[in-house]
Amino acid sequence: MITLLIKNCLFQIINIKLLITSLVCITMSYCGMEKKHKVHVFDKEPTIMISQVDCSILNNIDSTTAIIVNNNAKLIINNSVDDNCILRYVDSISKRFIKSPNKMYFKALERVYDISDGYLSEYMAMVSYQQFEENFEVFYGFYITENNIKMKNFIFDGIIAHIEFSDEKMKTKLEIIRLCNSYKLIYKENELLDDLLILLKGNGIEGHGAD
Repeated sequence: MITLLIKNCLFQIINIKLLITSLVCITMSYCGMEKKHKVHVFDKEPTIMISQVDCSILNNIDSTTAIIVNNNAKLIINNSVDDNCILRYVDSISKRFIKSPNKMYFKALERVYDISDGYLSEYMAMVSYQQFEENFEVFYGFYITENNIKMKNFIFDGIIAHIEFSDEKMKTKLEIIRLCNSYKLIYKENELLDDLLILLKGNGIEGHGAD
C-alpha cells in the first residue's frame, strides 16, 4: 500500500514537472520572438522551439488549472497538440466546479472564456448552459463575490446558443424563462436573472406559460 502511494506521488510530481517545463519552453520561445523584433540581440535567426502541451499534461486537471488561472490560458490552449484534450479539460473543470465549488474552477472558466474562439467558443457555450442549468446558485455566488461582469456574457452566450441550436426554439425559451423564475424565488434581488428575463421577453417571449 505504501509503495503504491509513493508511486502515485512520484507520478504526480513528474506530471507537474512536465507541465512547468512545457510552459517554460513556451515562454522562452515567445520572449525570443519579442527580443528579435525589439532589438538586434541575435547574430542569426533564432530557433523557435515548438513547445507542445500534450494530453498527459492536460489530464493533470488541478495543476493545469493553477497555471491557466495565472493568466496563461492562451499558452496552454494554443500549444495543445489535441483539440479533443482541450475540450475534455474544459468539461472536467466545469464538472468539478459543479461537484466541488472552488474559486479556482470559476476563474479557470473565465480565463478560457476570455481567449476562446472557433470550436472552443462553441464548446464554452455548452459549458455555460450547463452551469446555468445545474449550478446556478454556486455560479452566481462567485459572480457576485468576484464582481465579474464578463461572466454575465458567459451565461448569456450559453443560453442564446442553447436556444439557437434547439429544434423547438419557442418551447426552449419558455422553459428557460420558467427556470429563471424558479431561481428568482431564492433571491430578493438578482440583476443577472432580471437582465436575462428582459433579454428573453424582449424577443417576444411573454406569451402564455412564461410566468
